[in-house]
Amino acid sequence: MIDKQIIKKYAAYIAACLIACVAVSCARSYNPDVKRGSTYQYKRGHPEVRLSSVGYLNGQNEPFINITSEIVYGSLFYKREGEKRRANLTIELRVFDKLNDGAVITSRRFSFDQVVKPALTSSQEVFTLNRTLSVKPGKYEIELTVIDQSTNRRTTRVSNTAVPDPKKEYTTVTNIRMLGKQNGERDNKWFPIVTYDIPAKLDSLKFVMRVNNKADSLFAIESRLVKYRADTSIATPMYAANYNPSDIAYKGINYDRSNVVASSRRNLIEKGGVTIEYVYPIFSRGNYRFKINAGSKGNLDLFKGRDFGIKSTNYPALVTAGELAQPLVYLMNDGEYDQLSAISDADSLKQAIDRFWLKVAGNQSDARSLLRLYYQRVEEANKRFSNFKEGWKTDRGMIFILFGTPYSTSEVRDELKWSYAYNRNDRDYNYTFIKARTKSEFFPFDYYRLQRRNFYYQRSYYQKQLWLTGIILVRRL
Repeated sequence: MIDKQIIKKYAAYIAACLIACVAVSCARSYNPDVKRGSTYQYKRGHPEVRLSSVGYLNGQNEPFINITSEIVYGSLFYKREGEKRRANLTIELRVFDKLNDGAVITSRRFSFDQVVKPALTSSQEVFTLNRTLSVKPGKYEIELTVIDQSTNRRTTRVSNTAVPDPKKEYTTVTNIRMLGKQNGERDNKWFPIVTYDIPAKLDSLKFVMRVNNKADSLFAIESRLVKYRADTSIATPMYAANYNPSDIAYKGINYDRSNVVASSRRNLIEKGGVTIEYVYPIFSRGNYRFKINAGSKGNLDLFKGRDFGIKSTNYPALVTAGELAQPLVYLMNDGEYDQLSAISDADSLKQAIDRFWLKVAGNQSDARSLLRLYYQRVEEANKRFSNFKEGWKTDRGMIFILFGTPYSTSEVRDELKWSYAYNRNDRDYNYTFIKARTKSEFFPFDYYRLQRRNFYYQRSYYQKQLWLTGIILVRRL
């Protein structure tokens, strides 16, 4: 008979291995050498803040961190001053040394007034804070808090970065800085790209990195710009069939399948620091990675990457007629939507959209209220649920646009539940989303699929009628 002590030791060993595997899995849930930019982390009524930090070396090989933050004008509270508006902000910036037990190396607090014209208090315009901080080589966590003094509401964002040591005996490569440019704006100058999502209105993109070459032989740098296969479709109705596991919509994005958009190779012969830039025109909508592999003697083991997604023209806002037309798919029948989509002239399309809302509401005042409510939800869905496709196209985006904010939410393991009734057993008002599992250890997105049910047809129809009759203005459900 097998000794019980041996069995216990063996069981403990297996348990320890499983725990270690889970720990490794969690630690490897993202690729630290691939930067993806800031997310939105939208919270209604609070300052909208996006934060990006990149460890870098300047032309003299001195280490520093470039800290860039975008604050959305329309998320602030303004006091009227004649033809202008004034917002009062306090910004707190702290930088932690992760290699020194999280010691604070910089702590700054400053206040300023932001004065703008009324036209700039929109949800799409931002002002940018750019700071350069000299540091020692190492790993850092940057914490930025923006406080709206008029409401005392605050938003805190955190970003992590690393700065290579130029004094090391081996070759180092900094993280990739990503910049954009739009002709006619910002004096046609390059500006830092903070987010993963990039509006298609930009004209050009630039990727910049610093190489400190210490190799005794030829040092090669291979760059590739790849586009990943991803689901960019509009969410299917809540009563449709669930996604098939073989469909791209089931997985969302496939990092194992990509097309090379551009590639190049550069050889460094001389030792020392060199700044390398790559400039491209804006790409078609989709999900991309710019990556470099570098090394000497055929061993290209140094790797850096920057992921990004090209979205609609003014993303996350909706401005053009085309941007305003697409989300109407959740209210129109197939024939109406096909008719609307067939209109190519922008002015004619805008008129068709206006006619739709006027017909629904019956008068211009209610039409404006309906239009404002609907597109506020669409834009908020973009900021809440954006991933490899526009937030309004996701399953959560569809439910949010039609029904609004749920009364309550709960999440257990890979299941997210939204309740639009106090009765959690009411099948018509409770919706379950399943978080996608993927084989890729570097999957960065929160991607949830609605568990569709055919009995949702009646609930969906009734909710659309609330919109199509204008009753949604006085009764939410």
